[in-house]
Amino acid sequence: FSPPNGFISGSHQAAPDVDFYKVTIPDGNPRSLRAEILEGGLTTCESGGIQSRLTLFAADSVLLADDDAGLGRGLCSLLDSTGMASSQPKAHDLLPGVYYLRVMAASGATVATSQFEYKLALTVR
Repeated sequence: FSPPNGFISGSHQAAPDVDFYKVTIPDGNPRSLRAEILEGGLTTCESGGIQSRLTLFAADSVLLADDDAGLGRGLCSLLDSTGMASSQPKAHDLLPGVYYLRVMAASGATVATSQFEYKLALTVR
């Protein structure tokens, strides 16, 4: 993501598929992020037809935040470290540098719900 606000479309057409996205936090003050899986095709988050997992890693592969439970709309993933009461405190006040977001099927997904078109929306504040 460059700049680090916006969205990118992706396709998850096989259960073991894994997509990685590089996120660069710009120089300056520490920032927090909000990353969310949104529907990108006909299947919606609210229908339960998408079961995603979204994970944030530091550049050295340290896991910072993970949503395997569908904290977003329906069963779609959400990492939100913005605001005073962040549900992912290790993703709050990130230092400038490189981070990675991983998109994959949730661990409890069926074959049908692990195959989906999506948009990954990202906001860095």
